[in-house]
Amino acid sequence: MKDTELEYKNYSLSNLNDWISDALNSEATPEEIYATIVNCVERDVEYHDACVKQAKQLLSLLKGQEIPNFDDKITFSSYNDDVINFPSRY
Repeated sequence: MKDTELEYKNYSLSNLNDWISDALNSEATPEEIYATIVNCVERDVEYHDACVKQAKQLLSLLKGQEIPNFDDKITFSSYNDDVINFPSRY
């Protein structure tokens, strides 16, 4: 592992440690902290699923194949924080 990769990993994990500590010392309940962490991971999974769908559709076009239809396989939740905005086709 390169030094820059290790520094980034340590930086990210250090921030995670600080955020968890901050949340534990706030008025948030353990259930709220847990739900927030789960929500974050679920949102990341949905985002990357959408990226995979788009890449597969582009690859199919580039190969002259029929574009796969994924509409029935993934449904996306709506989030109030406006961080992730999926195109309407997803």
